[in-house]
Amino acid sequence: MSLLSEGRDLKDIIIVDNKVESYAAQLENGIPIKDFFGNPQDGYLLLLKDYLLGLKEANDVRPVIKEHFIKNK
Repeated sequence: MSLLSEGRDLKDIIIVDNKVESYAAQLENGIPIKDFFGNPQDGYLLLLKDYLLGLKEANDVRPVIKEHFIKNK
């Protein structure tokens, strides 16, 4: 079952993954994250938490994600 068939709108969906292939069909919904190898000093999830909290009030997450993670050609 797809996210859209569950009544969810892409403007409200955020996909976090270490492989762009996982969200290639919805690049503007994807946030890349580095692989986790068990390093207790790895702080990426804390940075991600802060970023996601900043998106909480966005009417549409896609323009914000696009601005920060998709390079303009």
